[in-house]
Amino acid sequence: MNKDHATDLQHMLQHFNGLSAAAASANPQLVDMDLSSLTVTTGSTTTHTIPINPPMATWNDRRQALIDMTMAARAALGIVTPSDDHHPAPTPTPTPNYHYVPPSGADWPVLGGVLLYFACYALAHTGCFDDGTVLAGALETYAGVAAESLRWVVDRMLVPVVGVHAAEMWWFRRTRLAPAGVAMTSRVGLMWQVSCFAEGFRSFGRWDGMVEGLKGGKGE
Repeated sequence: MNKDHATDLQHMLQHFNGLSAAAASANPQLVDMDLSSLTVTTGSTTTHTIPINPPMATWNDRRQALIDMTMAARAALGIVTPSDDHHPAPTPTPTPNYHYVPPSGADWPVLGGVLLYFACYALAHTGCFDDGTVLAGALETYAGVAAESLRWVVDRMLVPVVGVHAAEMWWFRRTRLAPAGVAMTSRVGLMWQVSCFAEGFRSFGRWDGMVEGLKGGKGE
């Protein structure tokens, strides 16, 4: 694999792991393989895990799995696979049509609460709640909260809020996007990551529902 298919490893790293062409072409080497993933190094120091989706049932499936992954990566990158009557190009397994599903229903209150927090933080640090401003007066009159108290609360919430939502986004990438082979830097991957950072656990349910829907419709 390393001797004859280094270019295929490069294409897989670009498609499945979102690496640039320059990063993926830095001496890619397959160093390990199990039923659910490939372990590839680049530049002799950086290790990447490429998920096999769906995982193989037995080792006898490894050749077809590598062919399917190679063909899927080439197709996604727009690389034409040469073929002739004697050596036809193998037919890849169809790739599920993973797509972004926007918030709906009960997703909106969660998303609205997070956005409201960040809006309050931004307003509190741009002078909009300074003494004598309209917003500071309205806050005290209608909510009974002093602007200084609001700033104190949003300041102390920043690290926990960002930390929790960043962790949820990381977990989403690890348990949803990576096993599905969705590149982190692809349009669909970026939209799901931004959505997960903004609304957290609600995005997990929408992703799972989308995947179940694709299975029911055989990915079409």
